[in-house]
Amino acid sequence: MEIIRRALKLSEFDKEVSFDRLFPNQDSLAKEGFGNLIAIPMQGQATRLSNTLFLNPETFQPYSDQWAFLQTIHKHTIAELESAYANVLNKTVSFTPEVPGTSSISLILNSKIVLNRSELTPLLIHFLKEKLNFISTEYLTKKRLGKSVYKVQKFFKLLEENGDDVLLPRGFLSQLISFLRNNGIAYQLKEQRPQILEVKFTSNIKLLPAQQPIVGKALEVDSGVIVAPSGSGKTIIGLEIIAQRKLPALILVHRKQLLDQWIERTQSFLEIPKKDIGQYYSVKKKTGEQITVAMMQTLVRIGNFAELQNKFGTIIVDECHHTPAKTFREVIGQLNPKYIYGLTATPKRKHNDEPLIYMFIGNIIAQMEHAPEIIAETPELSYKSVKTQIIIRETNLEVPFKFTTDNFQLLAKLICFDTNRNQMIVKDIQEQTSQGKKVLFLSERRDHLEILSLYLKGLCETITISGEDSNAKRAIKLKQVQTGHYQAILSTGQFFGEGLDIPGIDCLIIAFPFSFEGKLIQYIGRLRGKDNQKIIIDYEDKKIAFLERQFKRRKRYYNKISKS
Repeated sequence: MEIIRRALKLSEFDKEVSFDRLFPNQDSLAKEGFGNLIAIPMQGQATRLSNTLFLNPETFQPYSDQWAFLQTIHKHTIAELESAYANVLNKTVSFTPEVPGTSSISLILNSKIVLNRSELTPLLIHFLKEKLNFISTEYLTKKRLGKSVYKVQKFFKLLEENGDDVLLPRGFLSQLISFLRNNGIAYQLKEQRPQILEVKFTSNIKLLPAQQPIVGKALEVDSGVIVAPSGSGKTIIGLEIIAQRKLPALILVHRKQLLDQWIERTQSFLEIPKKDIGQYYSVKKKTGEQITVAMMQTLVRIGNFAELQNKFGTIIVDECHHTPAKTFREVIGQLNPKYIYGLTATPKRKHNDEPLIYMFIGNIIAQMEHAPEIIAETPELSYKSVKTQIIIRETNLEVPFKFTTDNFQLLAKLICFDTNRNQMIVKDIQEQTSQGKKVLFLSERRDHLEILSLYLKGLCETITISGEDSNAKRAIKLKQVQTGHYQAILSTGQFFGEGLDIPGIDCLIIAFPFSFEGKLIQYIGRLRGKDNQKIIIDYEDKKIAFLERQFKRRKRYYNKISKS
């Protein structure tokens, strides 16, 4: 196998490499049958169609006398294979265990970790192959359910090969060094990150007691992920890290609302005028002396942004749980900062691909388990303890549905258009708004927003907002939301479910079923009420087994909240 792989110049880091007709590796047959997967040469009908014939490798034409050629086939001995293997590898074959040697492996650290292929031992190659080329859980799940896996990536291969260089994502550095030390492999780390001149920051941030150790831990290391609940002031934490590092900073976001939010907070907390804050969004492509805020999508469109590669000393990746997206990984992988940190409320991913976050940004370095609720993000942050009330409503929605065979889109329409279910939701919204509560209704379907908007017409003041609104219309609606001129917000989880800091939301209506805990954590993070209580209203579609299973997964997280 290794001889063929080397001859074909296939990567030693690839998995599931196979060669047609290499197997079977039998040299004897049972009494019945023709052996395992043997394609019989010279089979009559196939031969007439020019199939299952031995070909001349020079001309790719069948040999005129197939039996004569078969007689020339030589069965190789083990010694011959060992000799060929040694020639291909240009070294003597040894079957003795690997012993740590005196030679040292060079690790070059820039935007990636660079290794020299000639220095890699079989043990290290195996480690890199297992850690940096792993199977996609999404692929396995769809395969198990009998769903199409067309265009679904089977393996995440995070290594790149460029001649004699093997390139690894820089977030993998701590795991790599730990492995080398544990196995007695000497190494030298060569620093190729840019030396950037310091810049001055004026910070008027006063950290909360819960935030101080988070910033402290971040300043002890060069990279890593910070996990803190929604409402704990991750933006403030990020800005304080930037100010303490005193280097030009790049903040990466994936939504326009987050870009605007960072710009606004930068003005407030670091006293940098908006005109001096760099922006990469749409046609805006300007780098700031102190801080630049960039949309990931804009950088993706630029493609090769070599001029930005070494410009920043500190990078903050907001909502870094999106890093596993291929385009985001490609952007982060091109940048070469001294420090890089990720911010997220939860690193959990639906398809368990969160290791991709750690490979590109680093391991979790700080985690805030239970944060006090921040009332107002001002230089003098104030906070309070908040309790959560969870209300579960059981619906009468009933339809025979099997996920493996039936169309989920039809079920989604039934959920959106079911009169009894929607009237139950409307009643809950009315009850909360009549008590002066601000309500956020989240669904996964735009149709659902429009239907609820009709039901609520004349009953309460609503704002319907989603990603389909124009930029101008969305800006007007968000301003109205920020000022509190509404009773109920109707929005999609994709638009409103994460990142946005909207004060005053007391009640969350989870109107459309799903199962992923990470999404639920993000949604609950939108609650920023003024009272000492958050209210979550969820709907259990008990009569549909598929939806009931999804609810039970949400309920597990509700149970965690109740115990905390």
